[in-house]
Amino acid sequence: MSPPIPLAADADVAQLTQWLTEWSLLYPFSGDRTIQPVLWPAAGNFGAQELQIIFDWKLGNRWKAVAAAQVNTFDAANPGRIELMTGNALTAPNDAAALAALRGLPQVRGAQAVAVGSAILMCLDPNRWTVIDVNANDALVCLRNTIGGQRNNTTNPLYELAVPLWGFTPGANSNGNHPALAVDWPDYMAVCRTIARMTMLSLRTVDRALMQARRWR
Repeated sequence: MSPPIPLAADADVAQLTQWLTEWSLLYPFSGDRTIQPVLWPAAGNFGAQELQIIFDWKLGNRWKAVAAAQVNTFDAANPGRIELMTGNALTAPNDAAALAALRGLPQVRGAQAVAVGSAILMCLDPNRWTVIDVNANDALVCLRNTIGGQRNNTTNPLYELAVPLWGFTPGANSNGNHPALAVDWPDYMAVCRTIARMTMLSLRTVDRALMQARRWR
């Protein structure tokens, strides 16, 4: 399947929905089978085994062994801590607090650890959270630059999205990419939820579309 045609600056909700749907269909769905068993945990938290499954999915083969060793070491030194921290994240009152609850877990340290932290949150509740990373950020920046002009006219069909989207301003690195940082996490989720609500697509579908739409740059 070829990439969808570029979205027009004067696109409406139906066109945005179609554009996102077409991009999402380019996502490698087979990769998501790995995390199916851990989505919406009945216990309301994750243990070391579930965390390793999520890391395998998010980090890939390059960091698989390193992450597994880190999880085992952390769990051995802090019995029950993974369950407590992930449970606190699930019951957190807002997005920033949910991410903060995971701080200190393996792979969830430092400014850029939000990508892994958001993957954990997405698996805890895919209806509440989605994944932030450089690919999704790049796609949203392109979307902002395309339809952002609609923020100045309340009669435009994507005005409701253009306003929060214009406020999403992740910093660019020397390559022109926009790495995922914790400071951008609340705004990112606000934009993604607005997209999901307007298009009636799931957050997971929006995430898959944004990951693939990075090629739109």
